[in-house]
Amino acid sequence: MADIEQDLIPGKIGCRRLVAADEDAMLDLLTNHFVPREPICKVIEKSYPGQTAALLAIAGKGIIRDNGSLIAYDKKTGENVGMILGSLQHVGNEKVTPPENIISPVMRLFDALLQDISSYVGDSRYLVVAFSTVKEAYCRQGIMTNIRKRLELVANELNCGYIISESTSIYAQRLTENLGYSMKNEIKFVDHVDPVTGIRFMKDAEPPHYCIRLMVKKID
Repeated sequence: MADIEQDLIPGKIGCRRLVAADEDAMLDLLTNHFVPREPICKVIEKSYPGQTAALLAIAGKGIIRDNGSLIAYDKKTGENVGMILGSLQHVGNEKVTPPENIISPVMRLFDALLQDISSYVGDSRYLVVAFSTVKEAYCRQGIMTNIRKRLELVANELNCGYIISESTSIYAQRLTENLGYSMKNEIKFVDHVDPVTGIRFMKDAEPPHYCIRLMVKKID
């Protein structure tokens, strides 16, 4: 079995725990590589250009403290090329509802997706894939597949019974399915009406992305 910091691609792409000292690297990957390509962020950015990343950064900084995140780097240049942020959760965790802001409809969409989460994970602690991205220049090398596999070791170390992925991209949905995740819920973007605003805010999501899926994998 690989250890957490074993190379993702031998001799080429390394892997290590993402820690507080990596905050700037995390913010760069989030702002410049996750937000411009993630389907929901792309929709929000059309209405509120340049504002999405700042709100997500607040969440990202908090998630680092869970010690459930990984960063991938080019072993030759030292460049940080990808990351996966894992948020430690437990059914029954107290939910803090922030003041209404531009991503509040997104959070309500996630709430709808996760409404039956206890029936899938029981009373287990679980790890949520909050953000994951690989720089475009490093795509199609298997980095995301391998870092998601590696996250299973992190989940095991943190005594998590499950990993869940709220997958909005058709590519992430295929990847998680190939890695043995089971789809437990699906909400089509065109059908979702925000219960507060009454707006179908995701109806114009760019194809081929058309839904958000709750993907769950049991960790043995």
